[in-house]
Amino acid sequence: MDTVKPIDELTTSLEELLVREFRSLETLVALTKQERQLLSEGDEQQIMRVVEEKEVILDALGLAEDSRRMVTDQIATSLGLGSTCTLNEVIQHLKPPLSDRLARVSEGVSALVNDARDLNVANRAISLSRLDWLDAAQGYLLSFFNTLDTYTPPGVRPSVPSTSVGGIDHKA
Repeated sequence: MDTVKPIDELTTSLEELLVREFRSLETLVALTKQERQLLSEGDEQQIMRVVEEKEVILDALGLAEDSRRMVTDQIATSLGLGSTCTLNEVIQHLKPPLSDRLARVSEGVSALVNDARDLNVANRAISLSRLDWLDAAQGYLLSFFNTLDTYTPPGVRPSVPSTSVGGIDHKA
């Protein structure tokens, strides 16, 4: 009887940790969608607020994932599977009502991780595109302030010396 109770407690903890991860990932996905909207609007202050919120969620996810791994290892050891089993391997050795619930939550966590990853890749692409646009616009504007003392034939781009604006070197 003593071996069953700890496993029951461990599996309850595992389920709670998986649900916590799921809820955190739902929040992360929502924040990442909000971040995408803010990127398109160019609201830097709100973007920074969302990024800070995402960092807090990611920290909490890291802690929850570490706890989940520890509990999974404890369950695997209690079941005599060794401590290097994956969550899915442990779930396969549990009884059906519990194993079904854990499998569904685990699949949900995996799906949300993929969604968050895809959204972050897209947001990164948007950010890089906006940075490229800003760099091009800055180069164009700086080219108006660079006076050249030498003649260059039409159609040939003159070499522009480096200029420093705001302590940052720029080249047109």
